[in-house]
Amino acid sequence: MAGLLKHGASPERRPLIRPMTTWPNPYALRRTAAVRLGYDRRAFILALLTFAGCRSPNGTKGDFARFFVSEIHARGGRTLQVDPLPLVEGRWRVERDELGFQIHLVGVRFELLDSFMTSVLGEPKITTQKNLDGCPQRMYDGKISGMHIQVIGKKGEIFVVAVGPKKGNA
Repeated sequence: MAGLLKHGASPERRPLIRPMTTWPNPYALRRTAAVRLGYDRRAFILALLTFAGCRSPNGTKGDFARFFVSEIHARGGRTLQVDPLPLVEGRWRVERDELGFQIHLVGVRFELLDSFMTSVLGEPKITTQKNLDGCPQRMYDGKISGMHIQVIGKKGEIFVVAVGPKKGNA
């Protein structure tokens, strides 16, 4: 039995539990855990800031009227000739796909945008002062623009959805 406790014994005869020669340093363990926690906290904050920055509602700021007319023309749509275009200052974010585009507009009064859209696209086909959500809504027919455009006003923001021809003038 004494031969089993010797360290020079063969691997089959080595004891499973070895005697501890030194005690672990508790300060080293705490410092290691704190460093690990610090890195985890920094990585979490960095990831949070990155994701928040990617979904920022800021978008583009400037003259929305010029942007909207150029976006309609780039998709192959048409607008009524208006000289000069009214100044519609605001901030927007646009999402495009193969069917059209959607614009989230902030900082513009609905009445101002409605008068601009009427001058550029003609009278709306459907006008609702209050939809089921209690918000104003307009639907412009595709006879003039070649695209179906819907404008929905909410508190402090306006959504513009346009569905119509692709860039290839389909």
